[in-house]
Parts: sequence; C-alpha cells; structure tokens
Amino acid sequence: MMYRLCFVLSLCLLAPLSLYPQTTLTGAMLFSTASTGAWNNYAEYNTVGGDNWWDLWLALNPDATSPINGPSDAEAGISLSLQAGQSYKYYFFASGPCCTASESFTALNLFFNGNTSTPGISVFGALNSPAFRVVS
Repeated sequence: MMYRLCFVLSLCLLAPLSLYPQTTLTGAMLFSTASTGAWNNYAEYNTVGGDNWWDLWLALNPDATSPINGPSDAEAGISLSLQAGQSYKYYFFASGPCCTASESFTALNLFFNGNTSTPGISVFGALNSPAFRVVS
C-alpha cells in the first residue's frame, strides 16, 4: 500500500510540471543592423543549412568545444529542448566574413518550436557591448 501511495503522490507532484508546454529552440539568426535595429543587408548568419547565408554555430564553451551544431552546412540546424525555470548559456560562432566598418550594430533572433517566420526573441545592440534592446 505504501508503494502505491508514493506512486500516486509522485504523480500529483509532477502533474503541474506537465501543464507547461515543452519549448524547443529551433533556430537562431545573427545579422547586422542600423542603429534603430532595422536590418541593413550587410551580413546574416543563421542555423539553416542549404540557404544563401553564412552559418551560425552554437557551442557550450567559449573556445567552441562541445559544439551544438555543425561543422558542415548540412548540420547547421538546431533543436534544443528547453525547460521552464532553467537557464541556458550558448556561445555563438559565425563562419564567413564579419563586421565591416559600416557594421556597428548587430541583432539576434531566436526561433522556437519550428516557427521559422516570427522570432520568439529578437534583440539588438552595438557590437562589442553587453547592452542590448528588444526589437519591436
């Protein structure tokens, strides 16, 4: 009887967690912007293979060890399960040319649950600055 009670109690305690839908980070795009956050058509890097843009790589370490995606264009895609209440830290690395003198602002779009047209998070800021603003 005690075994059943523990099992039922465990189910009751876990039930609220199941009410939160699973979120998956399925895309990222890094691109240059104007000072307003508007795309300026200079550079774009993303986690989509087989397109016309440079690839964006994610890793768990700042020295690019423990990569999340890559190293080939065909392996550029990501699908990272995220849990509510957890924090995550990924480092971004881009292939191809970067940062001309006319590129002083950059933006990051994050896409979730397979939605490739509307980012769930979009921010921008000055290059080499920790400050950023939300893109409306």
